[in-house]
Amino acid sequence: MSLMIQDSQINSDQILEDINNLLNSGDIPNLFFRDDKEKIQKEIIGLYAAKNISLEITEAWKIFIESIRNNLHIVLCMSPVGEAFKVWCR
Repeated sequence: MSLMIQDSQINSDQILEDINNLLNSGDIPNLFFRDDKEKIQKEIIGLYAAKNISLEITEAWKIFIESIRNNLHIVLCMSPVGEAFKVWCR
């Protein structure tokens, strides 16, 4: 994944907070709707059930996030030309 943004593309601080969360934890809170999150959890539970391993819902989500952390590689390019962007980056 490559992400290139300019200061003119940042229309709220929430975008920077999401990028920060992704870089720090591999998870962006509230990225998925509840139904989508439950679907992901059930699929992971199903995969582990096929291996005769039982999981709780919270364990399934932790496995999903850990999988993201292990497989996601991020290239973050910034060129803080504008003064506003420099302040946001700090």
